[in-house]
Amino acid sequence: MNGILKAIIISVTISSLFGCIVLSLVPDGVMKEIAKFTVGLFIANALFTPITQIKFPSIESIFMKNDSKIQTEIEDAKKQSNEIMLEISNQNLCDNIAENLKNQGYTCDIKAELSLDEDNNINIDSIYVYSDINDYSKISEFIKSNYQIAKENIKHVET
Repeated sequence: MNGILKAIIISVTISSLFGCIVLSLVPDGVMKEIAKFTVGLFIANALFTPITQIKFPSIESIFMKNDSKIQTEIEDAKKQSNEIMLEISNQNLCDNIAENLKNQGYTCDIKAELSLDEDNNINIDSIYVYSDINDYSKISEFIKSNYQIAKENIKHVET
């Protein structure tokens, strides 16, 4: 903004000085009136030319920036929502399996790896059973039969 103001002041000052010189050289009469009008147009041109050089952002670019910002925020919110949903589902699944195993007489810790597909369906990638090796086969069979989880997705971690 300071550059434009500086350009306006310089151009108006120079054109005014030039206009004063021209008006002092022109004799009185009709010619002087024409010269005054011409000098006035010249000064007005010097005033408005720097203003026309100001580049204003188009309305479309303003809306595009806001639209892309909104899209980014929506995508971030969806991602955060999916992460929270996976975390809660993971905790509920682990707690449920551990509780049912405890009711069967098996003490163990359960950890799970879950993922979301394109349709936001939760897939169980792996179940980790932290238990004694002697109980693992029974625990694995219990999880497979009650939760319909494939045997290759159930992994044992010896404690």
